[in-house]
Amino acid sequence: MFAASGGKLLGYYLTFGDFDFLLISEGPSEGVATSTIAAAASGEVTDLKTQLAIPASAMVEAFNRAGPIAAGFRAPQAESQGTRAPAQH
Repeated sequence: MFAASGGKLLGYYLTFGDFDFLLISEGPSEGVATSTIAAAASGEVTDLKTQLAIPASAMVEAFNRAGPIAAGFRAPQAESQGTRAPAQH
């Protein structure tokens, strides 16, 4: 199923603890694994959690692209002091 959706299953593990199994996959987008697992579950999995993992080199590239954008970002101005009512205790 992973191959049919453009991805690849790298590992499948049965686990003890909060989760019953762990799948490790890769694909061209983060939606590949989620859609594949959802299709395979056919309603049988009721509590599915996914975690996106990004290679370090891809994160460096993302940070480099974000730098110029972040430099121009200005957070919304906080309410000016004196205009807010004091907290009630």
